[in-house]
Parts: sequence; structure tokens; C-alpha cells
Amino acid sequence: MTDPLSLFQRIRTSIFPGTLRSPKEREGYRRFFNSLILHFRPRTVPERTLRFTLTWGFGGTAVVLVLMLIGTGFLLKFVCQPSTDKAYESILRLHNEVLFGQLIRNLHHWSANLLIIVAFLHFLRVYFTGAFQSPRQFNWVIGLGLFFTVLLSNFTGYLLPWDNLAFWAITISMGVLEYIPVGGIWLQRLIQGGPEVGPATLSIFYAIHTAILPAAFIILMPFLMAIALLSLPYFNYQSDTSGVWFGSFKGRRMALVAVLAALVARHLSRCWPMSTLKSLRRYPVCPFL
Repeated sequence: MTDPLSLFQRIRTSIFPGTLRSPKEREGYRRFFNSLILHFRPRTVPERTLRFTLTWGFGGTAVVLVLMLIGTGFLLKFVCQPSTDKAYESILRLHNEVLFGQLIRNLHHWSANLLIIVAFLHFLRVYFTGAFQSPRQFNWVIGLGLFFTVLLSNFTGYLLPWDNLAFWAITISMGVLEYIPVGGIWLQRLIQGGPEVGPATLSIFYAIHTAILPAAFIILMPFLMAIALLSLPYFNYQSDTSGVWFGSFKGRRMALVAVLAALVARHLSRCWPMSTLKSLRRYPVCPFL
């Protein structure tokens, strides 16, 4: 029979209940979690698959930019207002009164532009290296969905400042939908929320930009990465016995890509701030809207 636990031990075990498990149970948990991690990525991978020139880090850069967009977008939601009479004024207040407001918006703006370029280059890399072939055919389909999500995110976010440049750019773009056969006019009215661009359009674009599209990123990105990591035949792990520890290369490369992407976005936001377009965007959209 075991001795009763002292008061100190009982307090400790109530805070850290894992200490009550026997060594055999702890060993079982360790094996379970190690197997779970190795299920997503093996302990060793062929060294040739970790060359930077194989992927050029475009996928990791895109992930970093998406995370930056989600983070800065979350902060912008505290200030930006999706109403025709307050949207433009909220942007001015963000630039002039909110601490680091202009920097946050510039980071959001340039990260979105960089994401389009990086995503397109990633598509080219995947195509020319044949990474879309078996067993990764479905990855190509998910990647296309993510790319269109990126484009739609940039398109819907363009209207949110509700100034002259954004208003007429979206108006012209919506006018193109009229020339689509059969359901063009119906689709245009559905997206605009009416016969013309107005308050309903701003509300619809805000909801799509801040709710639907981020949810699509959160769902599709992990799914894409999980399928890519589980598609072992693409890397042909079994045929290459000269494996190296995955973490020693991948972690450092991902950290380097993350730092470079953040530095480039910050540099662009400082060198070419959105205020340089002030001469084109200094007036709100038609006061009567």
C-alpha cells in the first residue's frame, strides 16, 4: 500500500495532474503524440527535397502574408466602419488619430498586393516542376480555389475605403457583368445588392471580405498543406535512404521566409505609403450615397 500524499503533493498534483500517471502511461502518451506528429511529417526526409530552389519558398511566403493579412485585418475592424457616411471618415481617423494606424493599413495593403504576386509565382513553380501530378492532382484544384479567393479578397477590399477611386473602379467592374450571357444582369444585381453600387454593395463587400473569405482561407489552407504533406510519393521517401532531420532545415527555412516577407511588406509600407495616393483619393464618394 502506498503512503498517503502530503498536503504539498496533493496541491501539486491538483495543478499538474499529469504527475499522477504512471511511467507506463506517460510512455504510452509519448508514443501516441510522436506517432501523430510523424503521421503528418516523417522524422527524416531526403536532403534533395529541402533545397530552397525546389520551391523558392513561395508557399511559405504566401502563408506568412495570409497570416499578416488576417492579423492586420483584425486590427482594422476596430476602426473601419462599413457605412457610406462613415467609411471614408474612419479611414481618415485611422491615418491621423490612431496610433500606428497608417502603418497597419499600409501593411495590410502591400501584403495583399504581394500575396497576388507570390501566389501566381507559386502556381508557375508547381506547374513547371510537375508538382501537380499524381498523387497531388486535387492539390491543384484546391490551389486554384485559394488563388481565386485571394483575387476576390483584393477585389472586395478595394471598395471598403468608399472614396472616388474605389467607387468608380468597382462600378466599372460591375458593369462588365452585364455582358455575361443569360445571367449577367441577375449576377450583377445580386453582388451589388441593387441596380447600382451603393450602401448595400458596401455592406455585402464588407461581409464577404471580413467573414466569408477569411473562413475560406482558414478551411482551405490547412487542408491543402495536410494533403501536400501526406502525399509522400511526390518526394519518394522510401527510395531515398539518405535522410536528414526535417526540423534542422525546414524550420530555419520557414523562419527565413517569414522574416523576409515581413521585412519586404514593412519596407513597402514605409517607402510607398497609401498617403501618396492622397491627390487621387482625397474626396469621399458622392455625398448623396
